[in-house]
Amino acid sequence: LDTLVGIFAIGGAPTGDKDPFALRRAALGCIRIAIESRAQVSLSDCLAQACEGIANVIDSDDVAAPVKKFMLDRLRGYFTEKNIESSIIEAVLAVNSDNPFDIQQRIEAVAAFRQLPESDALASANKRIANILRKNNIDQSGVINRSLLQDTAEKTLADRIVDISDVAQALLAKQDYASYLTTLSQLNGPIDQFFNEVMVMCDDATLRDNRIAILTRIRELFTQVADIACLND
Repeated sequence: LDTLVGIFAIGGAPTGDKDPFALRRAALGCIRIAIESRAQVSLSDCLAQACEGIANVIDSDDVAAPVKKFMLDRLRGYFTEKNIESSIIEAVLAVNSDNPFDIQQRIEAVAAFRQLPESDALASANKRIANILRKNNIDQSGVINRSLLQDTAEKTLADRIVDISDVAQALLAKQDYASYLTTLSQLNGPIDQFFNEVMVMCDDATLRDNRIAILTRIRELFTQVADIACLND
């Protein structure tokens, strides 16, 4: 990491096929050490320390970000060589995890989730939800007001979210990402029913906001591990 930061700081980052200081190998070596030793380390924190170490001799400002991007590109290659789908890799990196071993755990969990019969439908639902929230420039909490629930489908979905949330959070705390996603897969039926029977963008602003809160909560749950919507790309 000291070598990566130092050479990037003096403008020696690899360009094209040229890599005279073998920085790609150095970055991959750091990633493999972190993954294979099962170390719980943050690339951002480690790079900040490396930058601090040379701050008295080299202007290292704004070096950590490009080095981190460079390392994440090597990480993509590492998992691609292990025949991991690019959509799975991007789904995990989309949630901004920068702990290589933790990223591997998430990738393994999403790969297992990919094998569930509900995965395609849930990926599509997550993409639909993300589009609704983005197109309407919605940024609100996923706090659901149960007194405003009217249709059976939205009541059922809200109930299922409450039922599984505590179990899911306990699994997340243990970093049992595979079981976490399997638990969330129970939402597939209620989400499908919700979209078939409920008009989210209705005229009543109060009802609309509450239905948006339901969708926001679903996105919050799934993006704790990965952006499942990426699996639909």
